[in-house]
Amino acid sequence: MKNLYLNPLYLFGYAFLAAMGMYALSLSGLYVNGDSTLTITLFILSVLSLMLGFIFDSIFRAKMNSELKYGEYDKFLTPNYIFILLGFFVDCLASGAVPLFNILRGDLYEYKDFGLKTFHVFYMAYMSAFSIVSFERYFITKNKKFLLPVLTGLAIR
Repeated sequence: MKNLYLNPLYLFGYAFLAAMGMYALSLSGLYVNGDSTLTITLFILSVLSLMLGFIFDSIFRAKMNSELKYGEYDKFLTPNYIFILLGFFVDCLASGAVPLFNILRGDLYEYKDFGLKTFHVFYMAYMSAFSIVSFERYFITKNKKFLLPVLTGLAIR
C-alpha cells in the first residue's frame, strides 16, 4: 500500500481522476464547461498513467523494497535548497518586489507580472518537484530536515 502513494504515476492518475470527478459535480460557476476532447484526453492519460504505474511497480517492486541508502539524499539537499532560495530572490529582483509584502500592504498585485517569464516556469516546476521529493524523503526517513524545503516551497508558491 505504501508504494501506491509514493509512485508518481499513481499520484498523477488518481489526482486527475479525482479532479475530473469533482469538476463534474459543477460545484463552482467559475469554470465554464470544457469540450469533451479535453476530458477524454485527461481520462486516457490518467488511465495510461495508472497502467504504467502498475507495470513500474511489478518490475521494480523488489528494488524499491530493498534497503535504501539515505545518506545519498543528504548531499543534494543543501545545494537544491540554496537554488530554491536564489531562484526566488532572482524572481523578486526581476519584478521589483516580494509578492507577499505587496499583498499585505494592499498594493495591486498580478501573478503574471512576477518574475522572469521563462525562468519562472522552469523554477516553479523544479521547486514543486523538489518539494514533493523532499516530502517523500521525510515520509520515509522521518528526518525533519527534509521538511524545510517542503515548507519553503509552500510559502513561496
